[in-house]
Amino acid sequence: MINSREKGARFERTIRDLLDSWWGVKGAFSRTPGSGAFHTTTKGAAGGRLAQDIASPDGFIFGIEAKKREKWDLASWLDSDSCPIADWWRQCEHECLPGKVPLLLFARNNRKILAAFPIGSRPYLVLMLSSEKFRYFTVQLGHGSTDTSLIVIDFKTLLRLVPPTVCGKTLEAENADRIGSP
Repeated sequence: MINSREKGARFERTIRDLLDSWWGVKGAFSRTPGSGAFHTTTKGAAGGRLAQDIASPDGFIFGIEAKKREKWDLASWLDSDSCPIADWWRQCEHECLPGKVPLLLFARNNRKILAAFPIGSRPYLVLMLSSEKFRYFTVQLGHGSTDTSLIVIDFKTLLRLVPPTVCGKTLEAENADRIGSP
């Protein structure tokens, strides 16, 4: 039998490695000790940076929640009574630090990692201006004034089309990474 905690940890390491490669700095991202649970048990400045599943470099605009589960499908978005993805999104929003954009990364075994984040955010606008064709869908969650509109896209496509500078990496840091400066 597969240990669900180890499966989740393995998924978070995969995400960390993909983000490190995209950001261009090994170790820029890391798994949060105890994942998102650290947010509720840690006080002070250190707890702020580690509120969700993946700790990120200063300035990174996303707060990341990662879910690797089997018992869901995309059609479950339409069933408000039993949609685990909607529950994951609420958790992602709740644990996201002020000023960060919630980013839900989720997958099933042997499937692509999907990324869900708000329509209207800076990465969304960059995607919509892209001349490259890509597949995505949008989802509306909530009722009335609490509606949230999300774009859902393959995570690797997001990383390919949205440069790190759009997500908080400064041009100075980008140049320092290229020349190997600290």
